[in-house]
Amino acid sequence: MCTSVTLEPLPGPISETELPPTFPSPFDEMGPHALAQKAAEHLQQSLRADDELEGKVFGVLVVQRPTGELGYLKAFSGKWGDAWVSAGFAPPLFDVEVRARRDRASDETLRPFQARLEALTNAPEFARQREALRSLQAQHRIEVDALKARHDTNRLERAGQRNSRGASPALDDLSRLDSSEKKRLTQLHAQRIEALENELLAHERQVTEARKALSVASALLVREIIELPRVTNARGESRPVASFFDKEPPGGVGECAAPKLLAEAHRHGLKPIALAEFWWGPTQATGRVRGAHVPACKTKCGPILPFMLEGLSVGEPRRVISRLAKDQPLTVLYEDRYLRVIDKPEGLLSVSGRERTHLDAVETRMPGVWVVHRLDLDTSGVLILALDLETHVALQQQFARRQVTKRYIAIVDKLISGESGTIDLALRPDIEDRPRQLHDPEHGKEALTRWAVISRDEPRGRSRLALEPLTGRTHQLRVHCANPLGLDAPIVGDRLYGRPAERLLLHCELLELTHPVSGEKLEFVAKTPF
Repeated sequence: MCTSVTLEPLPGPISETELPPTFPSPFDEMGPHALAQKAAEHLQQSLRADDELEGKVFGVLVVQRPTGELGYLKAFSGKWGDAWVSAGFAPPLFDVEVRARRDRASDETLRPFQARLEALTNAPEFARQREALRSLQAQHRIEVDALKARHDTNRLERAGQRNSRGASPALDDLSRLDSSEKKRLTQLHAQRIEALENELLAHERQVTEARKALSVASALLVREIIELPRVTNARGESRPVASFFDKEPPGGVGECAAPKLLAEAHRHGLKPIALAEFWWGPTQATGRVRGAHVPACKTKCGPILPFMLEGLSVGEPRRVISRLAKDQPLTVLYEDRYLRVIDKPEGLLSVSGRERTHLDAVETRMPGVWVVHRLDLDTSGVLILALDLETHVALQQQFARRQVTKRYIAIVDKLISGESGTIDLALRPDIEDRPRQLHDPEHGKEALTRWAVISRDEPRGRSRLALEPLTGRTHQLRVHCANPLGLDAPIVGDRLYGRPAERLLLHCELLELTHPVSGEKLEFVAKTPF
């Protein structure tokens, strides 16, 4: 081991009492240890000078030499610009020159697969087929609407004749003729649409096969690339990165800041004390804001970091879910034979998950109920539960048809300039960092939110908003508030899209729907606790 590495100095004198008793888990959801936060803020001071800095995750690792000297190491995820290495930052786990040769070989290998996929995707015939199908579907709607209008007119005329002259076989025949005409038109269009759909499907199969071939070839090359580096733990034991994955590993494995930092500490015989990773740069599509804490990712770092930390005393990760006492009662706002309405507290799941820490949920506390819709773990407020399957289905249909009115109250970390508006940003899951969602105008699902300012807190630079989601996408309100194309104002306490705090200041205050049995309009209100 070598101890010649240069450490960044921690700001101010550090006493022994400021050191954590165990190494804080890199998967902690409640923010880094105060010592690591100091180091992060110190690094951020130097990053502020670079206005052109691309957005990426940076990391700091507070370490201690055998002599007792404290300092910190710094690293960045992936590349910085076009370089894997930058002076003063922890290097990658792999040999850069060997990786460069492999990358050039990979480009040559993948080029034919990429060319075929691009040729199929951009084929003029493919575009023609899609446009023809859209045109035919539009024509079908126009002709069906016109036929329906004519048949409605015929129906009213026949009804008037029946009222004046009574029942008539001739009028019945005319009704049957209208029905037959509608059936013939529907069958004709179905045949034409099916023929075009079959042409399009055949082309899409070719595109899918080409995409799969490219994916398989890429996965094999990724496996080759990540077999190059090895990781070491605090005991000095070493394993290849590829050995941590039963299936094909995700791209970018081992390129995050955390494994780079721990590898550098082990390489130089330094004792890891505390770690912090944070986003720095422009707000990205996922809504991350500059300086926001980022826990280590479960997909790429989850399998590797526990091994790298072996030999250290590591604390349990603090989770938002652990803040809620299991014996805290649930407030029932309304109940009858068919449904129950509760005020869900922040920090409790609506539906239990697979992890041991995710078993406590509304559905497990209230056996025999069906959760009709969901509120995020971090969100509080009105939650509807069905007491039988029929009610569950009927209520879910109201949600699906957008027949339910929902109003949320949120406090955002910004003074909003306008008074009200609508946000239209399509969303999809971030497959590399679940449960985070991101804006994707091409592949995302429609997501609409109305908003209005209730009040502004000038001294704190915050705004209280009323939010009405017109669709029900996961994390919709959180992303729509945080994203720069939305309000560019993260909700206070949002650990995923903003900065963690005591709680997420988002609450479902009101929900209106129709009783599935009585047909009565119901309004449920849960007082906002902040």
